[in-house]
Amino acid sequence: MLILDQSGNAYAVESKFSEPFRSHGNSEPFKSSYFKDCKRLWTKHGLPRCQQLAERLHCGEKLFRYLDAPQLLKHAIGLKRAYSTGELVLLWFDPGHSGEQAAFLKEIEMFKELVDAELGFTAITHQTVFASLKTETNADPDYVNYLEQRYFAV
Repeated sequence: MLILDQSGNAYAVESKFSEPFRSHGNSEPFKSSYFKDCKRLWTKHGLPRCQQLAERLHCGEKLFRYLDAPQLLKHAIGLKRAYSTGELVLLWFDPGHSGEQAAFLKEIEMFKELVDAELGFTAITHQTVFASLKTETNADPDYVNYLEQRYFAV
């Protein structure tokens, strides 16, 4: 999802619910076209650290179990092609305290450290966004109640 604010700032939002906590299989992280003819796609768009990470993942280095880093890196290229100052946001559902959740958080932090600051990568939970929505004065209370019952009821 792409969000443009009133100032024209672009935010590419990758939303995950339960996907990080399922098996990802062993598929190739990138098609060979991302590296054909030494394109250096990420570097071309001002993201040399993303380029290094993509190359490591493409060569088979297993850095992430829960975070789909290749998908985020692909979104980074799409975002920077259209909006050079755009930011990448990972919106994820926090299932609560578990070993998997803790490992996922560590992977998010590792990804943030490995990519370029210019990517503006941030991660936020669905719960945090919903808590903010609940305080929004213009939000439809019936819809907020529906969301709360459907996704956040205990």
